[in-house]
Amino acid sequence: MNNSNILLFDAECILCNKSVQYILKHDSKKIFQFASLQSDFGQQTLKKYNLPTDSYSTVLFLQDEKLFSKSTAALRAFSMLSAFRKIALCLLIIPTPIRDLVYTIIAKNRKRFFKNEISCLIPTEELKDKML
Repeated sequence: MNNSNILLFDAECILCNKSVQYILKHDSKKIFQFASLQSDFGQQTLKKYNLPTDSYSTVLFLQDEKLFSKSTAALRAFSMLSAFRKIALCLLIIPTPIRDLVYTIIAKNRKRFFKNEISCLIPTEELKDKML
């Protein structure tokens, strides 16, 4: 399995969990691995890149030892799925501060957007094999 495309996410965030489920379902090339930010791997990664170990407000994407965050992380990950490749690559043209502003607004309101849903990712066998 390829260890160079790792999506780190907040295990308590329903939007993050839905994104992981979507990527898992559409990862036809089986190139992604996943880790929660709260996991040992997630905490080690946060420390390695000098990021706070108690803040989970952004998704991170570790690709070939380079760490991306916020909108860049999400768009880089989704650009690896054939259905989103062109759209994600086009959105990467938008300046990062603008993209990250939109990302931050969504991140701050994610609990309100999904207030009636339970944020529990039930790992399938396939997901268990891809979790770090």
